[in-house]
Amino acid sequence: QIIMYEEWIIGWISQNGNIAKEKLEKNMDVNYLEKGFIDSFEFILLLNECEQKFSISFTEDEFSKDDFLTIRGFVRMIEEKSKQMEER
Repeated sequence: QIIMYEEWIIGWISQNGNIAKEKLEKNMDVNYLEKGFIDSFEFILLLNECEQKFSISFTEDEFSKDDFLTIRGFVRMIEEKSKQMEER
């Protein structure tokens, strides 16, 4: 599952931010907003599309975590949320 989430996020940022996938794969732990890979509007789109694609929804508390600002952290957040949804 993690690989699927990772590939989807990398693909999304690459396509929408016009950044090479290879560059994103080498920068899994950097803040992609600070690096300018995507802007804040694109970040909101990413969150919305992620929630729709994986049938999850993030709370305001979760949304404010810094984990969302790195690809690796974002993948962990999706994985955790997906597990919570499966348990329901």
